[in-house]
Amino acid sequence: MKQYLFLSLFLIFGISQVSGQTYCTTGGPTSAAWSELESVQLTGQTSTINYLWDCANTVTGLLNLTGTHSADLVIGNTYSVTVNYGSCSGNWTNVGTVYIDFDGNGTFDASEAIGTTPAPTTTPFSGTYTFTVPPGAAAGATRMRVIQNESSAAVPLDPCAPFTWGTMADFEIILVPSGPCTGATVTAAAASSGIVCVGDSVNLSATGVSFGTGTVYQWQSSPDSVNWANLAVPLTVNRNSGALTTTTYFRLQVTCGATTVASPGVKVEVTGTPLAGGTYTINSALATGGTNFTNFSDFTSAIFCGGVA
Repeated sequence: MKQYLFLSLFLIFGISQVSGQTYCTTGGPTSAAWSELESVQLTGQTSTINYLWDCANTVTGLLNLTGTHSADLVIGNTYSVTVNYGSCSGNWTNVGTVYIDFDGNGTFDASEAIGTTPAPTTTPFSGTYTFTVPPGAAAGATRMRVIQNESSAAVPLDPCAPFTWGTMADFEIILVPSGPCTGATVTAAAASSGIVCVGDSVNLSATGVSFGTGTVYQWQSSPDSVNWANLAVPLTVNRNSGALTTTTYFRLQVTCGATTVASPGVKVEVTGTPLAGGTYTINSALATGGTNFTNFSDFTSAIFCGGVA
């Protein structure tokens, strides 16, 4: 007997406050060929960015590495970041710029360029940029954007503009107030999607997180939101879940000294099973699961992964 799928829509009105920054994502290379970043290295207080490029995995557009590469920097301290500019084929003239969003407002201002290439240079070459985190920097999670552009464009490069060849990559930076942490807080955990296909991953983030030297961040996973197990490194506020095979809950634990607190768990449903015939709702006030989807994205993911029975 033929099954039918009915979708009932509930419009839920209210105010949604989003904590965190929204960065421009329209820039980066339009071609995956030729010039590419070879490596980025930044040693923080307790965590280090040590990124090595693989020419077999070149991409176009913005490369978001905030879930896998992070460094913590103490406000007022001085650090150095080393960038190796290279190519996957041939040697070409390139320019580069490195930004850190120190004020945490979601934009990379010209004053936040911590390093630029002094002149167009033929790859391969490197640049080491020494900078001091300004005293007025906003504590918390922010981004570093590294740009390599195969051209002779003026620097600092536009952090939001597309170009033909090169790399635009974002890394997580945790700005920590000088002095030890004084408490542990975390309000909520979030996942980039509430439903994914078998083998996919999600980016995890958290809001209301406390910072300070000595703070430890530990993501945990659970099959039932009762029994929790620690995820391996990186121990950062933002990270990637890794490939998922079953429905999983995630939460962030924050520790300062003898105090540890945990966020409520966030559910990521993993599907590969066709939706059964019946009535389904899209209701943003309810979590994805059963016959409800929090948003259209979760609903379309379920259809894409398993189809309709």
